[in-house]
Amino acid sequence: MDNKRVIFAIAGSGKTTYIINQLNLNKKSLVITYTINNIKNLRDGILRKFEYFPDNIILLPYFTFIYSICYRPFLSYKLRAKGINYNRNANRSAKQTENKY
Repeated sequence: MDNKRVIFAIAGSGKTTYIINQLNLNKKSLVITYTINNIKNLRDGILRKFEYFPDNIILLPYFTFIYSICYRPFLSYKLRAKGINYNRNANRSAKQTENKY
């Protein structure tokens, strides 16, 4: 039986430690995290546990997962996208006009 989990919890509750403790060399694991800082924490924890980064563990930041696994294989050809643009669009920000946003 596949073991699929999504873990939501407050900061400092032990999510990263729990995830690292659940990883083993006998099963494939995909770990997705939202923050770049937690990518480093998870990578460091995995390296401490196994003393190398196993091939059966994939560690991805959220937007890399969305782009490379969800979007790119299915929609990039149709929409002709060339990647993700992280530059801020000035036209999409709320601006104050007459005391209203």
